[in-house]
Amino acid sequence: MTEFRAGLFPRPEYFAERRNADGTVRFYWQATARLAALLVGSPHGPVVRLPADRAAAEEECRAITARVNAFLVAATAPPRATAAATAAPAGPAAHPASKMALRNVEGTLAHAIADYKLSKAYAGVERRTKKQYDWMLGMIEDWGGALRISGITYERTMKAADKLADKPRSQQLFLTLLAMVIDRTARKKAAPGEIVANPVRLVLMEIDKPDPAGGWIWPRYTVAHFAACADALGWHSVGTAVILNEWLAQRTGDIIALPRSAYRDGVLHVVQSKTGQYAPIPLDLVAGLRQRLE
Repeated sequence: MTEFRAGLFPRPEYFAERRNADGTVRFYWQATARLAALLVGSPHGPVVRLPADRAAAEEECRAITARVNAFLVAATAPPRATAAATAAPAGPAAHPASKMALRNVEGTLAHAIADYKLSKAYAGVERRTKKQYDWMLGMIEDWGGALRISGITYERTMKAADKLADKPRSQQLFLTLLAMVIDRTARKKAAPGEIVANPVRLVLMEIDKPDPAGGWIWPRYTVAHFAACADALGWHSVGTAVILNEWLAQRTGDIIALPRSAYRDGVLHVVQSKTGQYAPIPLDLVAGLRQRLE
């Protein structure tokens, strides 16, 4: 575990200056990327505006550095406190300092989550999706941040998944992100050529098994019947949306938001909301759908 002490981070790593358009200079206390990650959830922000006078700014910078180092020393619990914290899963009421300490204890789920957030995979996630990831990763950390990775078993994970059974989308995101975090840790620790089992993947396979009656995928005759009922009720556009998505399998929101002008000259012009990708889709092969749209 890293030992934090005064003077560990020299002033040049924190004291930053920016030049204004008029030639004057403004000063900041600015944490490094590594330190900023350790300060997540703490009362200390990664950037602080300093006084306009350089001498006063340097003095304030040293004071902030001392306060941050003191916070990190307090957050890095002694062995007895750390052992007690890792004995049971962290709860929603866990103190931010406790969370900070756990994120710095290698081998815990909290440490694995913090490590994942520094990865290229996480950095490449689209902004709106990243907000959902952050929310769910926070839930995962509250659930089991103090657990050792080796302590995340099939039984423990299935019990957590069962509690989210009435919220299937949250359940899926919980399991998917937990599996990703454990996969990343396992790959980093595995010997070359070694395959490391991930119990969360087993839970995902169990939950994703299709229903014996055919699961949630509608047969074609069911789609046709739904569209006919919608037409009979005067909801022609609803039936059209369902038939469209049977063939396109796009996001529901993208299909519902399509204007009539999106279809012209036998081509459906779709712009995916998440990626911004333009996808022209010719409908010549689906005569019934083209006839319905025209």
